[in-house]
Amino acid sequence: MLVPDEIRCDVCGRQKGETNHWLQCITQPAKEEFPAIEGIGFGPIDAPISGTDVKVEHICCHACAVKRFSQWLGTLNTVERKIA
Repeated sequence: MLVPDEIRCDVCGRQKGETNHWLQCITQPAKEEFPAIEGIGFGPIDAPISGTDVKVEHICCHACAVKRFSQWLGTLNTVERKIA
């Protein structure tokens, strides 16, 4: 497990402090039904993560969470264009 001074936001690079309210962004690989779309979710930074095929990113604030979600939505637009 990382100690707090080693954790940085995967969106903006901010270093985690003692009283920050951080999130984790969890992405999962695409499923058979939708092979081009991976899933995304957000939760508390100390929540347990299950599964070995998930990617976990550290997010420092709501603004960075929105930015990361927007990036993920951009991947859906790319998938939609390829399918259409």
